[in-house]
Amino acid sequence: MFWLTDAKLFASVSEAGGLGVLGPHAEQNSLPKNDNERAERMRAEIRKVKELTSKPFGINIFHSGQNPDV
Repeated sequence: MFWLTDAKLFASVSEAGGLGVLGPHAEQNSLPKNDNERAERMRAEIRKVKELTSKPFGINIFHSGQNPDV
């Protein structure tokens, strides 16, 4: 469902007393080209959520298990 969600949904859930959890592809309709683009998209969506609510919300981050320094 993460392709169908956006900052407004997560903020609404948090405002209603739940814990909105923002996924890495929220409000996206295409895959990012690289990890930097993915991170920047996520930052933008986090900023939107913070503008809409002062309530707590979660962030879902996937970890590939790979060591990027190798």
